[in-house]
This record gives sequence, structure tokens and C-alpha cells, in this order.
Amino acid sequence: DIAGRGWDQQLCRPVPFDKIPQLLVDAVVLTEDEHFFSHSGIDLASIVRAIATNLKAGRYVQGASTIPQQLIRMAVLNPNKTLTRKLNEVFLALAADTIYSKRTILEAYLNRVYLGHRGPFPIMGVAEGVRHLFGKDLDELDAAECALVAATIRAPNIITSHRHPERARERRNMVLGRMFKAGKISRETYDEAIGSPVRMTKTNPVAVKAPAF
Repeated sequence: DIAGRGWDQQLCRPVPFDKIPQLLVDAVVLTEDEHFFSHSGIDLASIVRAIATNLKAGRYVQGASTIPQQLIRMAVLNPNKTLTRKLNEVFLALAADTIYSKRTILEAYLNRVYLGHRGPFPIMGVAEGVRHLFGKDLDELDAAECALVAATIRAPNIITSHRHPERARERRNMVLGRMFKAGKISRETYDEAIGSPVRMTKTNPVAVKAPAF
């Protein structure tokens, strides 16, 4: 949140893990790191698959970062795509998975993940992200909205109904398909969610306080 003595550099409203809907947790894990609960910080199978895909395409088209790797990159390292940074990311992700529980890592990730901008301020964490995207609280989310939040993480400034409604709908429906296939939602919930329109609130930019100017 915005600090009382001026403006913080980001909009964030951290919440404890038990306040985050399980359906949203499931959607994010299935989308960002399907083997999160079984790997040790890195997913070797995904790395091999990504290397093969990138070599076939002749360019970088697919990543293989796990949730611990993403968290390390957000919290500790810079986003530059260098070999040194990637090696540090892998080492620190392995260390984090050894030291911390999966629940702790997930809680930190879900409270720090980037979900777009409101004016000049980055929106960090699912609680503030949901308020920005839908104008509601976490406990008010339905299955379609949980899927859309998870879908937005990959490219929050592109997967948005304001700019690219069809892309947002396709990505959301892909996540819903994964949730149904994994048994996280029923056929009835899937059918209802897949047919629902993509709705996001249009929030006004945050006014910047700059009394010095």
C-alpha cells in the first residue's frame, strides 16, 4: 500500500497464505510450475524441454523457471538474461527449497508476483492485483477469475481485456482446462467458467504526490 509519508515505489497488500483461495493457488501452480510440489527448486524435465524448443525455434521462445526461481529473481537478482544470473538463480532456488517449506515459498511468491501497473506504480501480489483487475477482494473470486489471475502472471501488460480481450480469454480458458484436467474444478464449474465473459475493472491511475514540484 501507499506509505503515509508519501508514495511507496509499488502497490502491494501482503496477505497470509490462509487468506489466499485454494483455487487461486491451484491455478497459479498449474500454470507457472506444474511440478512445484515434487521438484527440489528446479524442474530438470522442463529445462530440457525448453532447451529443445528454443533450439528448434532458433530463438528464445520458452522458459523453464520454477516458482522458487521466479521468486529468487524477483526478490534477490536482476532480470538480465545472462548465464551468471541464471546459474545464481538455480543455486539459490535449490537452497531456498531446502531451507523453506513449499507453503512459505508459495506465500512469498503470491505476495510479490508482478501483475501490471496502475499509473506509474507496479502492482505486486495477488491481493492488490485482484483489487486492480476486478475491484474485489480475494475471497470473492470465482473459478474464471482465479484462472485469469494465473493467466495474467505470464504477461500482465498483454493478457488484459482492456487491450487484448481475445488473448486474455484464450489464455484464461487454457488455465481452466488445466484446472479441470487436474481435478481442481468440476465439469459443471468448468463449463460455466469457460462460457463467462472476461471482465476487468477500469481503474483510474493513482495520482502522484510531488509537493516539491
